[in-house]
Amino acid sequence: MAENAKTKTKIPAAKIARRVLDVFMTALSVLLMGGITAFENLVVHEWLGAALIVLWIFHNVLNRGFYRSLFRGKYNAARIVMVSVNGALLVCVALLAASGIILSNSVFTFLSIHGGMAFARTAHLVASHWYYILVALHFALHVGAIFGNIPAAKDSLHPVAAKIFRAVPIVFSAYGIYAFILRGYYKYLFNTQPFFFFDIERGFALFVLDYFSIFVLATTVFYYILKFSLKRNPAKR
Repeated sequence: MAENAKTKTKIPAAKIARRVLDVFMTALSVLLMGGITAFENLVVHEWLGAALIVLWIFHNVLNRGFYRSLFRGKYNAARIVMVSVNGALLVCVALLAASGIILSNSVFTFLSIHGGMAFARTAHLVASHWYYILVALHFALHVGAIFGNIPAAKDSLHPVAAKIFRAVPIVFSAYGIYAFILRGYYKYLFNTQPFFFFDIERGFALFVLDYFSIFVLATTVFYYILKFSLKRNPAKR
């Protein structure tokens, strides 16, 4: 009985660790999207970037079962989408880590890497913006698991509160469309703007709001695309 109790307590602890890690990684990603202009000292951006790399390593260790399952079972549409998103995300993480180390002026200078600066700047800018979108898509793939207890809690809400609850992601998504255009986010995705522009007049608080709304927009759109496509084609699950 004692062994069973221990087993039961280990599972929630692992899930909590994953969720806490996901929250920290998402928050850190939003902060890092401000580039070096978001902080007075470049070293802050570098240390936060290094911290994110470490968190990604922990994330992969905690979810190592994903890699073990890659060559098992059948691949339906949903699984192909999941593996594709995760694969693209890992490529972006690798590009960000490599380019960040090359561009480093303090944290990784001990590696004495010279050359490749032009490529690293471009790779870092483009990969960071694709990374951010892919993190949102990755989040959308796991919304059900992350907020697994919310439907039950939502049913106990007052009807007005339930409507507000459902409206929150829609409101953020609507604003996210505006922020996506205002910030010229699409320019970074396709490398039509070779440098990152941080609007100082709007300030850092509005930057966080804008980029968080873009994150919610990407998550919401992808989540509902998956949801409705699987409803229409149950065989693809």
